[in-house]
Amino acid sequence: MKPAVEYLLAQCQKLHCLKQSPRGEVWMALDQAERPVIYKCLHRTGLALTHLKDIHHPLWPRIYAVAEDEDGTTHVLEEYVQGEPMSRRIETQQWLKEDEAKDILIQLASGLSILHAHHILHRDIKPGNLIEQPGGITRLIDFDAAREMGEDKEADTVYLGTKGYAPPEQYGYGQTDARILSLNIKGIDDFTTYSVRMSFEFYPQPQ
Repeated sequence: MKPAVEYLLAQCQKLHCLKQSPRGEVWMALDQAERPVIYKCLHRTGLALTHLKDIHHPLWPRIYAVAEDEDGTTHVLEEYVQGEPMSRRIETQQWLKEDEAKDILIQLASGLSILHAHHILHRDIKPGNLIEQPGGITRLIDFDAAREMGEDKEADTVYLGTKGYAPPEQYGYGQTDARILSLNIKGIDDFTTYSVRMSFEFYPQPQ
């Protein structure tokens, strides 16, 4: 085990597993000050989370530490985002008003424009990854599927994201890029009483 991984693991105490899949594990943990944090062990390397650690914005969780191990895993320690997932609104049919939905989109667009300026795409924006906090604050979690755009790549090499929310280029039809924001989620439609699917395209600023 690499020293950086050993150091990261020493910074937290794992409490219970929140999610386990072939892609890795997600744990609720406590840091050395006994504050709740999220620990992840992901079965991939070269993740955008390494770059995201140096980019701060209220939309996404703060990444405290990222370390890759020689066995091909990536260990992550990040902020625990408290709140209710917006998927709960769909389950309970607590629909958003139109102005509330617009406010969510404004918050998303504000943060995602910064991500895209750093050539990072989330690739799995869906109701379950949008967390509501008091005061109308929206947070975006789960950057495990995020990737950095590459000019030399024609297609996404690892197919991730949630079917029904991820754009088709994430499944072998080309490379995901900033022109097609992965906000073709029908989630905003699901949150409101409207039946129109809302799709959004964001194009890069001309240089």
